[in-house]
Amino acid sequence: MITTNASEVINLGEFEQFCEEVCVGEFEILDELVNDLKHEGQLLVESILSSFNNEDLPLLQRSAHTLKSSTKIFGGVRISEQSAEIELLANPEAPGDFGTVSNAVSQIQENFSSFLFHLDAAVSAKK
Repeated sequence: MITTNASEVINLGEFEQFCEEVCVGEFEILDELVNDLKHEGQLLVESILSSFNNEDLPLLQRSAHTLKSSTKIFGGVRISEQSAEIELLANPEAPGDFGTVSNAVSQIQENFSSFLFHLDAAVSAKK
């Protein structure tokens, strides 16, 4: 487990499982998937921020759901938990208080960047 400020960033057991089951020890596959996550994940973070600013709850919910799933498979803990919270609060059928959503959204870029930093470290340690 890699932690920052007593909060788990990456669960190394889940990361190792992903590497074994999906990448089957092929570093080229791992590098390609990580690069895809960096690009697509950043687009999702931007979508979360813009859909929040535009009060587009359906898009906010979809973007958070996708970011949650995408980071979780790599062992991302904090970012996937934060994305799950946003997904729940942005439910158009029963939206949470917009101030609570704002708090959940406020750290998304910082947490995604932290996740990528620690993911790069985990990948480097495997090589």
